[in-house]
Amino acid sequence: MVKMGSTCRSRQVAYTLLLLASLLQESDAFAGACMLPVNKLKGKSSSSLMIRMDMSPSSGAIQRRILVKWLGILPFMFSTMARPSGVSAEPAGKISVTDKKEMLKLKVGLKGLDYLISKWDDETTQCNYAELSRDLLSSKNKAELLDAAKTNALFDKDNKYMVVKCKRNPTVIRSFLGLSTPEDPLYRAPFNIAKFRKYVNSDRLDAYIEAEESFARLIASADAMAYGSSFGDFSANNEFKKGERPDKKTEQFLTNARSDIEQARSALAVIVESLEI
Repeated sequence: MVKMGSTCRSRQVAYTLLLLASLLQESDAFAGACMLPVNKLKGKSSSSLMIRMDMSPSSGAIQRRILVKWLGILPFMFSTMARPSGVSAEPAGKISVTDKKEMLKLKVGLKGLDYLISKWDDETTQCNYAELSRDLLSSKNKAELLDAAKTNALFDKDNKYMVVKCKRNPTVIRSFLGLSTPEDPLYRAPFNIAKFRKYVNSDRLDAYIEAEESFARLIASADAMAYGSSFGDFSANNEFKKGERPDKKTEQFLTNARSDIEQARSALAVIVESLEI
């Protein structure tokens, strides 16, 4: 529901005061004056609105016109002054079932980014490579090599005869960003976030729009950095032993991608909170 913030209410109050000022200028045409006396009685008080008018024919039309204007703006004035902060200025449209589902996907996508950041090294590393231990090839280990061959141990990378090798795999990042398949939670997220702007309370709209723009920009940047990593980072094109961590200098693109994703995650958190999912 779109709510009226203090800024909107202040503008309405100012507009009301301008109307009152114009009416007060016209009220000089009255032969009398408008008075709001308060009569204090014993044990209680009462107030009355007294309007003393010159009932001459020449002023009758003016008086009636001013009175009609007063009666017209009084409901607006009191509704403006009395409306508390946070009350809807006008009814907002009901969230459709489809939009509600898409909103929930944003929340799932936020959890996905949290997982990716917390498991960054595991998720962006692929250890599908192995090579035979060079120690096993030495002449003194000939008998052990033959034994390994008999038991098919040379085809099992998870044994003492093999050295498991890894490479960085930045392609998995695209799935978390919603850029791979329609099944990804953040699929078309920037488009949906822009569409959901109409459901945001006015007092949070500025923060929402800023987060919306940042999220779209950071997602595009992270995707570009991940793509650049696939052929530009040394660790994505050269193997390293499992359990080792390559030098950050050898994966600058991937490091930049992580920075973008961390900032995108923060922007998405603002969006999810603003939508009150």
